[in-house]
Amino acid sequence: MKVQETEHYYLLIPRWSDRLEAVGPIGVIRCYQYNSEHNQPLSSSSSPRAVTEKEVWELATSDRFERYQQRGGKSDDMISHYYDKLLHVASPPPEIVRNKYLEEKGRESAKDLVEMCVRFGRTGKVDEDYV
Repeated sequence: MKVQETEHYYLLIPRWSDRLEAVGPIGVIRCYQYNSEHNQPLSSSSSPRAVTEKEVWELATSDRFERYQQRGGKSDDMISHYYDKLLHVASPPPEIVRNKYLEEKGRESAKDLVEMCVRFGRTGKVDEDYV
């Protein structure tokens, strides 16, 4: 039985708290550094191009996350990684987290990720100055 299926779901709170950092400004920087240091592209022709926050969340589908996991946690580029994984970390299903504070903080922490996605969507270029 998984922890989130028992009354001991609170044991996952430290994990969710750590994830808040991964989706905030530090996560944007870490993802950028990783792609730069490993000669991985920041974007590609397959990168999603949302131009509003609403579109960002609409493109970060659970199907997309599932495909990411099936590929062994690989994304084509940094922008795609935001949609494939990081936005999902920022907004996990409420029935798993079961903590309104962490749910709200996840969405709040993701504002820099969302801003990077929108800037890319509007221009087709990763705004490295924003990082």
